[in-house]
Amino acid sequence: MFEAFKLLVAARDGHYEPPVEYARAIARLELERDYAEVSATEVRRLLVTNGDWRSLVPESIQPEVERLYRT
Repeated sequence: MFEAFKLLVAARDGHYEPPVEYARAIARLELERDYAEVSATEVRRLLVTNGDWRSLVPESIQPEVERLYRT
């Protein structure tokens, strides 16, 4: 899979270092604020129930989140 795709990882509570064997295929995703308290499950739940999920997700990825999870 890592030959075909790169993976972005947003660290929670500090620094993230990918395993050495995958370091060239995994990059850290820098975010404009700390999203450690945000649950992806909660974002998906709010999205499908028409709740306020947008305040929990960076504006730059909101269209992609909506495309992926809106049913």
